[in-house]
Amino acid sequence: MAGFLVSTSALWAEKHALVIGNAHYQATVPLPNAIKDAELVGKALKSAGFRVFVAKDLKRQELLRAIAEFKVAAHEAELVVVYLAGHGVQVAGETYFLATDSPKLDADWLASAIPVGAIAKALSDKVRHKVLFIDACRTPIDNADMSKLSPLARGVEAGTFLSFAAQPGAAAFDGADENGPYAQSLSAALVNKDWDLNQIDRKVRLEVMRLTGGTQVPWSQSSMVLPLILN
Repeated sequence: MAGFLVSTSALWAEKHALVIGNAHYQATVPLPNAIKDAELVGKALKSAGFRVFVAKDLKRQELLRAIAEFKVAAHEAELVVVYLAGHGVQVAGETYFLATDSPKLDADWLASAIPVGAIAKALSDKVRHKVLFIDACRTPIDNADMSKLSPLARGVEAGTFLSFAAQPGAAAFDGADENGPYAQSLSAALVNKDWDLNQIDRKVRLEVMRLTGGTQVPWSQSSMVLPLILN
């Protein structure tokens, strides 16, 4: 990883966002729009007052290091947002994000994948709001070695909101245009002033369903205890 491309906003230093786009995979098909999607959502988050860290095409160790460095940079943040664009799969109800050096989806791939729940838990080192937008497929893998499931993959802390580009067990479209439908919809919703997270979630769901003819349905999971306005 060459490092973060950092955008800052002194006014809202307590709001930090990590945006990752993985497009060029070594063992599976590339995702032409993933980096463009990350850039689009990153710009929307910056306009909403976030200090944004952007990283692209990360191998597993680079991805883990990016999360660790972001955790340090966002130590004082009251709100953290993570957006991930790339390949994803689902095993035993948990969604996994794939690094660019993930092997083919055989029995050994699980050890190199990153469970979304583990990312949320890593950012739960203090009491704060944690919002994860996962722009990746959730297609199930039947031949995964269940003994390699991370214990961090089970459950999330209070104050966590997970937004997935697709419903459980379904694919998320990369998009035929410059950007995928989830990134398009999310970036448009994020810039609305005074919208709470539930409003953004509903708007994104409706717009993605419209763009895909109802075949892709964004899904969310929340342990939020208070309303949250992102912009």
